[in-house]
Amino acid sequence: MEASITSIEYKVLLIEDNSGDARLLEMTLDKVTEKHASNIRFNVRWVNLLETGIQYLRLQDYQLVFLDLSLPDSNGLHSIEDIVAEARKAPVIVLSGTMDQTLYDDVLDHGAQGYVLKGDLTADKLLLILKSTMIGF
Repeated sequence: MEASITSIEYKVLLIEDNSGDARLLEMTLDKVTEKHASNIRFNVRWVNLLETGIQYLRLQDYQLVFLDLSLPDSNGLHSIEDIVAEARKAPVIVLSGTMDQTLYDDVLDHGAQGYVLKGDLTADKLLLILKSTMIGF
């Protein structure tokens, strides 16, 4: 008799104004599932404004939030604090187009739990970030 595998769904809020970058992250999450965790499903809600993201966080719980720092209605590190204040226990992972140690340190100092370089995103790297930021992943 085969043991049934329990499927786990994670609600993910993606706050990113570039549709190409948003799609790339969604595809990479799918690859994490295919390569490493077939029993996991990511249910991604994509929004392109910080204020819209805050509204969604007020309406429901998410297990993970990805945040671009350069949005039409917000730019910079204060965006992290705004999202962390609403995200409850969900880890906030910053998406950035540049890697810079000072920015990395600032991102963590402002409450984010991780930092992802958009141009260097692979399923393996994303899996490591998910394991280090999400309890039980």
